[in-house]
Amino acid sequence: MFLDYMETRLGSSIPASGDTEHRFDCPMHGCGDTRHRLYYHHIKKLMHCYNCGYSANEVKFVMDLEGVTKEKAEEIHKEWSEGEALPEAPYERLSEKLYHLSLADLPKQRHSLPKEYKTVLPLGSLKSRESYEYLLSRRVVDSQIIKHRFGYCPYGEYANRVVLPTIEVSNWVKYEEVVAYWQARSIYKAIGAKKTDESGNKVSTGLKVKNPQGNLVTVDKADVVFNLDFAMGMGYTWIVLGEGIFDALCAGVNNGENGAALMGKELSEPQEEKILRYVSNGHPVLKTKLEYVFIMLDSDAYEWQIKMAEKLSTKVDTFVCKIPYGDPNECGNEICQQVLLEAERYTPFFKIRSKLVK
Repeated sequence: MFLDYMETRLGSSIPASGDTEHRFDCPMHGCGDTRHRLYYHHIKKLMHCYNCGYSANEVKFVMDLEGVTKEKAEEIHKEWSEGEALPEAPYERLSEKLYHLSLADLPKQRHSLPKEYKTVLPLGSLKSRESYEYLLSRRVVDSQIIKHRFGYCPYGEYANRVVLPTIEVSNWVKYEEVVAYWQARSIYKAIGAKKTDESGNKVSTGLKVKNPQGNLVTVDKADVVFNLDFAMGMGYTWIVLGEGIFDALCAGVNNGENGAALMGKELSEPQEEKILRYVSNGHPVLKTKLEYVFIMLDSDAYEWQIKMAEKLSTKVDTFVCKIPYGDPNECGNEICQQVLLEAERYTPFFKIRSKLVK
């Protein structure tokens, strides 16, 4: 497996969400990453560094790491990937091109909730109470738990995790809600779900966040924006964009009513399209349009905020927030509201000034 090559050159990896990605320190010159920000997707055979922005497929990565020609890199790749070579171009053959075009035309399938899923409220079993206590520790309140259908799995693959659905409105006239995506997050503070070993110690058994398995025709986390439809459905003309679900619920006003989560530091094209649809077309029923976007990422992601603001500011008034430490959930709602008051509108001059100050 090519993952073996990666670990031989870069050291042991840290598993990321969904069991399909692995994290490494980025080895590219000038990156300086020490926080495992290089993500390698062994199904898509692609990698991306969220520190320096480096992206490559497996062969390109070998070329850049080893400093060899493409032909030599393909030889090395063939040795480590059990003979499975990458195509020189994604649409090299007409059949492949037609196949990918047909996928683009298909609506993506949503993920069903786990069969063991139950709502946290009303409280019943011990597992529901443990999940409820965890949500309270993350500053989540009862109204949010009910609104977003936060749940848990009493047993099975997603046991010891809270299940956090992203609900979208598929029909505003009839008001039909659908679960478009979900995450299963460990209720334990340390990374991964835990069990007790023979000595009575808690040991990790999995990932901190476990996403549903998908493919090219299923909804991915980059296809959804948590709470966006709900915020617009309540008549808000502005939203607060955060990284995670708990961040969004703390960053928004009135118990997170207008907080929205990207499930990461980057704004994908599908997410941007969803947001800008409310900017251009407004709410289908209320007719209110999205007029302002406030970006409030983690304190270590300020540069990502600038990139995101630069992208959005051409279509909607965009404001950059700077939290004092950690993430919005750590800071809490009171600090987040103060940060919103101090947010600065993004302009080309803002970008120049931020570089000078840095």
